Amino acid sequence: MLKVMIAEDDLMIADMLEDALVEGGYEVCGIARTVEKGVEICKHCKPNLAVLDFRLAEGGLGTEIAAQLSRRDGLGILYAMGNADHANLTKADGEACLGKPYSPEDVVRALEIVEQIVSTGAASRPFPKGFYVLDGILDSDKAADFDIAEAKRQIRRLRGQQAELASFGIFALHESDLHNVLTEAVRVCAECLNVPFCKISRYRQEENDLVVEAGVGWNQSVIGCGSAKADETTPQGRAFITGVPVICGDLAQDSSFLVPSFYAEHGIISTFNVIISTGGTPYGVLGIDSPVQHDYDEHDIAFLKGFANVVAEAVGTSKRIADMQTAVDRMRDMVVDRDLLLAAKNALSGREKRLGGGATTPRSQQSPARLWDARQTTPDYNGFSWKSGYRRDCPPSNNVDQGL
Repeated sequence: MLKVMIAEDDLMIADMLEDALVEGGYEVCGIARTVEKGVEICKHCKPNLAVLDFRLAEGGLGTEIAAQLSRRDGLGILYAMGNADHANLTKADGEACLGKPYSPEDVVRALEIVEQIVSTGAASRPFPKGFYVLDGILDSDKAADFDIAEAKRQIRRLRGQQAELASFGIFALHESDLHNVLTEAVRVCAECLNVPFCKISRYRQEENDLVVEAGVGWNQSVIGCGSAKADETTPQGRAFITGVPVICGDLAQDSSFLVPSFYAEHGIISTFNVIISTGGTPYGVLGIDSPVQHDYDEHDIAFLKGFANVVAEAVGTSKRIADMQTAVDRMRDMVVDRDLLLAAKNALSGREKRLGGGATTPRSQQSPARLWDARQTTPDYNGFSWKSGYRRDCPPSNNVDQGL
């Protein structure tokens, strides 16, 4: 059984590597966080293979371990690290390099190739994603070629992110369902930034927390239930309170944060959060998370902030549409109430006409005989009408109004 030494400053990643290698049939003879400890383990245990991170604790580099060891005994070295393309490693530093993030199967396969290189000088494909064999010493021409290739790769990456951002903007403009917009946002962000987890957390004023409204990669129980405090003790809360992007490459090493419980359930190591500002009280936070250390550059920050701005516009549009719909519904209710009142008034008027037998003729338009008949009904005293002054036995004259 081949022996392997691991040099990794993140103990959680080191434990993951150890489990993967043991399951793959290797014996892990030691784990080191510093250059000094790594050299000590190699000299004492004499491993066949070594898996080295590029940046170690106390400012050390994995290449320093290789430089201090005699490799005449056939020690095969694999560098497993973030931003592998930026290291400018050569064959003098080791056999191969594997970029983060990687799966346990990738590490086992990469070590098999390193073992083959040490034994035969050749490497057989297929290679894991992010794996490449280290070449000879880089001269100035090769270094220039490397820089050009790296620049082209960065340009392709940025163009891809810009295209995805524009495509999402068009989608958000035509999609009226806010939930669909948020769900598509987390999916695209995770793919563009090459992370397995992404979420949008909505601020709840009553609870003063940030609840996961939409997400990708998380257990279904997290959506709508997982939450974090909306204060500076959590990565999401700090981004929400300060309005500044919050990046933590290693939560285990940062004691200033209290991470939510669902982070531990998913083994989250690194996190990156930006605010979703809609004017007034912000809507919440857009965040990406990874179970391995992850480095982000200024282009990644600009991309995630741009995405958060598009989401903010979608949230604002959804709110305006909801307010307009509420106003329309209120006006519709008012129209219905008015129609009901008019119908009730018309019904009441018709009833009065039926009961009253029609309209009453004004007094000035009544005939003298009618007025006389009316006066006959007026109560009298001593044979005289107290209102008209006529005796009941006196017939009306031609000029009735003389007695009035």
